[in-house]
Amino acid sequence: MNVNITYKKILVMKTRSVGDNIVMLPALRLLRIRFPHSIIKVLTATESISPLLHLPYIDGIYSFQKKTMLLKRIWQSFLIIRKIREYHFDLLICFEASNGDERLSLFLGARKRLIYPYKYGRRSRFSHFDVGKDMIKKQSVQEDIDALEPLGIHSDKPQFHYPLSDGAIAYAKKFLYKPCSIGLRDSFEHLAAIINESLIFIGNDSAPSHLACMLNVPSITLMSKDRRNTWFPYDRRYHKVLVGEVKKTEGKFIDRITTDEVFSIFEKLVSTKNE
Repeated sequence: MNVNITYKKILVMKTRSVGDNIVMLPALRLLRIRFPHSIIKVLTATESISPLLHLPYIDGIYSFQKKTMLLKRIWQSFLIIRKIREYHFDLLICFEASNGDERLSLFLGARKRLIYPYKYGRRSRFSHFDVGKDMIKKQSVQEDIDALEPLGIHSDKPQFHYPLSDGAIAYAKKFLYKPCSIGLRDSFEHLAAIINESLIFIGNDSAPSHLACMLNVPSITLMSKDRRNTWFPYDRRYHKVLVGEVKKTEGKFIDRITTDEVFSIFEKLVSTKNE
């Protein structure tokens, strides 16, 4: 495969959760560095669009609602397919593709398709690039980056960064040492700024915990035993995971993680950060 080929119009597709879009950000940044003059757009679920808004290294976003009635979802898919086909993309990159994503990729009209399947150890029969078959379970950020290897993109030390405006930072500083309530749908940038101004982030396995890793804010993530192999932080020195060793029938896993356990790790992180 000739890695020196330049693709003028690139469509990146990832239709999973908000957290999955967050861990895709380093791959998008490397893609922009590799193709500085190309048009790069993203296709994602409307419910997961917030981390991609205002990103300086993409040129546009297509979105559709996944959680809606079947007929409405079919109609939305038809409109999105028609709109994307009119743009005549040279390359489609599909991260963590489900079976439905793989089938959808056939209708988007891209000249070439690079498809990284969600299930490990297999290559998509719809991909023009040999990716996925020999890949093994790695940290989520690294998996997306490794999928870009056929394009000449390599990095085992990706830079973690989320752009914040001066207005968002000023907003966050108003809430220092004060309780506040803010969600992903209120303002993702404001939430990111508040985490960025924090000493340490403590929370469950969710989009904000991924965001803390992206912002290089030390974190403690509370996680159930059956999910610890699906995601783990990139730098385990500053990002710790507490696992609830409990069966679902015995109650919520988070109830079995004690405050003493969390506080003990908190003290160690503060000590490590001050070294």
